[in-house]
Amino acid sequence: MGQVVPILALEFAREKERSDVENRYQLEAFMDVLQGNFQQPEEMLVRARLLGYDLTTPQVVTIFELHSDEPEHPPGSPKAQWSRRVRDELLLAWPSCWVLHEARRVTALLPLITADNHSNPSGSDNENILLTRVERVHARLQQNNNAALPAYSIGIGRAPGNLQGIPQSYREAQQALEIGRQLFGENKIHPFAHLGIYRLLFLLKGQSELNDFYQETLGPLLNADTRGDSNLINTLEAYFRSNGNLSETARAMHFHRNSLLYRLGRIEETLGRSLDDPEL
Repeated sequence: MGQVVPILALEFAREKERSDVENRYQLEAFMDVLQGNFQQPEEMLVRARLLGYDLTTPQVVTIFELHSDEPEHPPGSPKAQWSRRVRDELLLAWPSCWVLHEARRVTALLPLITADNHSNPSGSDNENILLTRVERVHARLQQNNNAALPAYSIGIGRAPGNLQGIPQSYREAQQALEIGRQLFGENKIHPFAHLGIYRLLFLLKGQSELNDFYQETLGPLLNADTRGDSNLINTLEAYFRSNGNLSETARAMHFHRNSLLYRLGRIEETLGRSLDDPEL
């Protein structure tokens, strides 16, 4: 019995060392794919295949990330197990996906598969299928002990046509997280493909040209609101959101139609431009 314990301890140490080496190799290969650190795509495909992953089908990069204000939680607490829960839900929805789970972030390569299990990298319907699955994962996480769920968001890149396009999908997923959080807040899914013109505006953030344009177009309304608290900016925003429909705008702003017409007239007078101007 005296010799059994040291032998078992030694075997356990060897097994742990093998596991650590395998995990390190997995991490290196995963990051090489995301960052494009390979010269021969065929060699990278072989590396992935040896680890059990088929990257010949289109892969969409998806990132689950905790909010920056989310504190560190005690080990073993439900919130500390967040990344493992995300990983488990992703593997349940995509048994063949490649997932890297860290304490505050989970990054996954999700295969883009059609309903009949045939890959189609150019089909937007297939991306919608993937988005629907991500929404289900998100819903299950929310429903499963929601009180113990930390604040997080999800960024989704676009579907690349091949292995070489995965780094671009990775950058898009990160940008979708950053832009989506600022625009729409936490605990939401932010697909890069749905951001539209916000992607361009985000690139101009902090640049004087954007501020100058804002002041030139809406500056007079801001000044009018400051002086009289007439809320013209919100009225104009509601008008555009309703695509110029007066009834919908009045309903959204809780105005009588005549009150809305008066405000819209003030907006045109203040800006010196017609609201029918396509360049407004």
